[in-house]
Amino acid sequence: MKGRPADSGMTPQQTPLLARWGRPVAAAGAVLFVISCIFPLVASLSEAKSIPVWVGFLDVGTAFVLVLLMIVIEALAKGSSTDQVRRTSYRAWRVVINLPLVLLVIFFAAGDHIRWQVLLPGLAWRAWVSLYVLPAWLVAWRSWERPGNQAGSATTAKPE
Repeated sequence: MKGRPADSGMTPQQTPLLARWGRPVAAAGAVLFVISCIFPLVASLSEAKSIPVWVGFLDVGTAFVLVLLMIVIEALAKGSSTDQVRRTSYRAWRVVINLPLVLLVIFFAAGDHIRWQVLLPGLAWRAWVSLYVLPAWLVAWRSWERPGNQAGSATTAKPE
């Protein structure tokens, strides 16, 4: 990025939109992500006949709004990533990467009691979009923190 040393750990200059809307949009995205994940979980544990049609429409509508929010978060935080954000994202990815192994154990343990053709696609795209946007989400979430008060700012970060 022009005007800033690469990977300096500096707090990037925030745009007025990021400063004002970063955290509220990030919070809305996190809440909507959790709500959106409930749909495939419940649908995969229920019989197809027992789920009303309107739940499917609500699922698709929620998913559409979730994707829109993720695009907004990505746009708000564009160019504002720091070393700290990248390190935090990497640590989160290292934890979440274990999800396929957990699902494999559940597959062997629960097998036919779960409708995997519903669960896996629903969770897979949600996991992908959330991990893709995670660095931008962290920037947006931290946008209300004052540079002098950041727990892991460049001046107070401890070596790992």
